[in-house]
Amino acid sequence: DVTDPPSAHRQRRFNRFELGGDALCVESLGGIAYVGLTTGEIVSVDLVGGQLLDSLSLGAGAVTDLRLSAGVLYALSPSRLHTIRATPEDLQLLGTISGGDQFTLTATGALISRSNSIFPVDTRDPSQLVEGTRGVNPFPVEGLVADGSGNLLVVGQRLENGQAADPVVALRSATNLDGPLLQQFVLPSVGRSISISNGLGYLANGASGLQVVNYLATDVGTVAPTVSLSASSCSVLREWHLERDAEREREIERSMCARNSQLLADFVQQQIGR
Repeated sequence: DVTDPPSAHRQRRFNRFELGGDALCVESLGGIAYVGLTTGEIVSVDLVGGQLLDSLSLGAGAVTDLRLSAGVLYALSPSRLHTIRATPEDLQLLGTISGGDQFTLTATGALISRSNSIFPVDTRDPSQLVEGTRGVNPFPVEGLVADGSGNLLVVGQRLENGQAADPVVALRSATNLDGPLLQQFVLPSVGRSISISNGLGYLANGASGLQVVNYLATDVGTVAPTVSLSASSCSVLREWHLERDAEREREIERSMCARNSQLLADFVQQQIGR
C-alpha cells in the first residue's frame, strides 16, 4: 500500500506456488494485476480481495514483459508477442506474432527488437497483428521505450570494428526506423531498462545506479498541446467490476425493500391501532 509513501507497507504476498511459477513481470490497472511467469503463463490477481482470478498458458517460453493498452494485454516471450483480452476472470488469447528481446508500445502500434533490428507491428486489430519493414539500429538493443510524440529511446552498447565500445542511450525517430540517431549520450555502464516520465528518461544503469536523461530540448513554442479521450482498458475493467458487483447491489436492494416493507407494515398497523 503506497497511498501514504512514508508509511508504505506490504498488504499481502503471493508466493511462486500460489501463482504457479516465478514472477518475471507485472502490469496493473483498476485493482487488477497481471503477472507473467517463467512457466509461460499469465495470471490475473484481484489486488483488493487477494484472489487469483484466472490464468492463461501461452506455451511460448517465459513471459518477459507485459504492457496494457485499450483493454488489450501485450505479453512478450522470446519467441512470440501475444495479445490478450484483459478481462480479469476470463483471459482470452486474441493474436500472436514473432517475438523478440524487447518491445514497446507507440502511438500507432508496437516496436519489437531482435539484436540490432527493430520491427514495427500494426496493432490496430489485436487479433491480426502485422509486422512491418525492419529497421536497423547501429548497435544491439538492450532496452527501448517510445513516448507519445514519435520519439524512441534505445539503450545498448556501440560497436567499433566489431568490438564492444561505449555504452549509450540514443534518441531516434519511432516512425523512421532507418533514419539517423538524433542524439546520443554515453553512459557509465551498459543500461538494462528504461522508462519515460514528463519528458525525462529514467535508466537502470547497473552498478552505476539510476541515470536521468533530459533528451528533449526546452519547449519554447507558442502552440498549446491538444488532448483527446477515447475508450481504454478502463472500459473492460469497468464492465467486469459492474458484473461482479451487480449481484451485491441486487442483494442490497432486496434487503432494503424487505426492510422498507416491514417498516411500512408496522406503520400501517400502528395507524389501525389508533
